[in-house]
Amino acid sequence: MFSDAEFPWWIAGGHAIEFAVGHPFRPHADIDVLLLRKDQLLIQRSLKGWDCWAADPPGTLRPWRQGEVLPPHVSDI
Repeated sequence: MFSDAEFPWWIAGGHAIEFAVGHPFRPHADIDVLLLRKDQLLIQRSLKGWDCWAADPPGTLRPWRQGEVLPPHVSDI
């Protein structure tokens, strides 16, 4: 999906650990993809048409509006 991305990205979390050690530990229901904060609007363009949400601490999930630069305290979308 991100093979033509104009920004650096990488897999993190459980899948990354399992890749590093060479075998799975347990099933996963998600894939953690990380990118640099400065590239957040580029990922929004890559996900055009997706229903994107921001996890606004301390636990509020809210729509991530098109073109919105997320504040420093929001680190999950």
